[in-house]
Amino acid sequence: MKPSHSWTARIERAEQLQEEHEAAAELLGFYASLLRLQQSIYQDMISTGQAEIAHLAHYAPSLLHLVETSAPQAMAELAHGLHQTKWETVLATQWGAQRNNQTVTADFFVYALLQPYAEILSRDTPSVDGPRCPYCNSLPHLAVMRPEGDGARRFLYCGFCAAEWGFRRLKCVNCGEEDKERLPSFKSGKFEHIYLAGCENCHTTLKCIDLGVDGHAVPAVDDIASVSLSLWAHEEGYRPVSPNLFGF
Repeated sequence: MKPSHSWTARIERAEQLQEEHEAAAELLGFYASLLRLQQSIYQDMISTGQAEIAHLAHYAPSLLHLVETSAPQAMAELAHGLHQTKWETVLATQWGAQRNNQTVTADFFVYALLQPYAEILSRDTPSVDGPRCPYCNSLPHLAVMRPEGDGARRFLYCGFCAAEWGFRRLKCVNCGEEDKERLPSFKSGKFEHIYLAGCENCHTTLKCIDLGVDGHAVPAVDDIASVSLSLWAHEEGYRPVSPNLFGF
């Protein structure tokens, strides 16, 4: 499926949730600013026809400036020493690793620059029913429950290129576990439309956004707002199937 929410919808949702969730307000405010930068990169690459890895390096100074001036302090400090980075090389290396399914995890800065590029190329993804993204081969970061008939269908959401594709509900996307007794779910009263699908076999969780409960939810943004649920899972010994932009 094509990416399900426009950049504008994501920005507006981040601004809305920033007002509603004090614990995640600082991160959501920064995320809204980052989405605006990513939107400008996305639109610029399309309008100029320069959707190429090499061109992405031109946006690195803008990203570093944004982080230094708007991000939480710990993240801002990381940006100070990155101005001499050979971005074209770093971005090309990470993109190659991503496409070849190598176990290389991009840091925030590389991830943030590559996302708009990946989303351009994934606007028309094939229909599949497997655990990995049909475009970039990533494991999903989220699941999205969409109302269908009298129930709901689970779609997996790629945190890297924003593609969605259908997948069975009672099956771990990481290890394939199908025993429902080993597939617990965890929920917090703060987020009625969000729960964690856990797996006791591989000790992973996949955050699920239920649009049947809250049709206004925007998966990538509501994920950030519910960071407390992700941190709880970490404290309980679970890890995400695939971390998001901020590493949780």
